[in-house]
Amino acid sequence: MNCIPYATDEEVLAYRVADIKMRPDSWEVTEEALVNYRHHIAPNIDLMMHPLLSDQTGWHNTAFQEMILTIQAFLKDELDIDQCIECLNQLCRAD
Repeated sequence: MNCIPYATDEEVLAYRVADIKMRPDSWEVTEEALVNYRHHIAPNIDLMMHPLLSDQTGWHNTAFQEMILTIQAFLKDELDIDQCIECLNQLCRAD
């Protein structure tokens, strides 16, 4: 574990900023990365909190778990994107 040899919040912040600046490849943003993000990622992100997903211990716990398993199956290439979407839609429509 790395201990930061500074006592105040300002010193810790300065240490962290210096550390980040030493590795620009970890934070540098390129035009290509922005275009990729805008076209492929941003349109698919929904940051709204849906009631179905907000309470993992509620009456709909089974549906939530099935959604997680479906997404994991897609990530493991066990389902293609169309199958994943269809399964998630069926889970959302289930009573």
